Amino acid sequence: MIFPQRRLRLVEVIAAMSAVYLFSALYHFPESVVTPSHYSDINYIWFRESLGVGPHKFPYLDYNLEYPPIIGLVIWGASFFRSQVHYHYATAVLQYPFALMTVISLYLTSRVKEIEISRIFIWCIFTLSMIWFVYYSWDIIAIGFMAASIYFRSVNRTKMSSLLLGLGAATKILPIFLLPVFMQEEK
Repeated sequence: MIFPQRRLRLVEVIAAMSAVYLFSALYHFPESVVTPSHYSDINYIWFRESLGVGPHKFPYLDYNLEYPPIIGLVIWGASFFRSQVHYHYATAVLQYPFALMTVISLYLTSRVKEIEISRIFIWCIFTLSMIWFVYYSWDIIAIGFMAASIYFRSVNRTKMSSLLLGLGAATKILPIFLLPVFMQEEK
């Protein structure tokens, strides 16, 4: 047991995720106070499509976008801000709820399945991929939907689980790989 003295509270899990998210966002922001600006998919789309230049552009109609529709909506919403820095702030704000959705869903699933909650820190929050890349692209949105889908599946709310899995697949392809697992459980 990692924290043997007491049971972790949800607020502690949220605080840890928030700190990691803030670090990752600052690490990838342009003109970052933490480091020089590092590559991120978020930044690349801004420059590739010249989102701050000319009229506000809608993905798929005004330019080709290789990402699924929910990510397109996030890019479109964040690009209402006409400066790169504000675009990043908006993207960070739009993605943050999904980082919270991820850890809250993992926390609730851990309680339902009677798994040690401190494992969320080892398996999710303090992994290098979360620390360095939670803000690198829009993956956390799909992960949030996927984690919530798993939670609702664990409490036998299959319609809600299916809806969240579908939203995850409309964000990235990764969540669709849960479908065979869920189908196997039905047998």
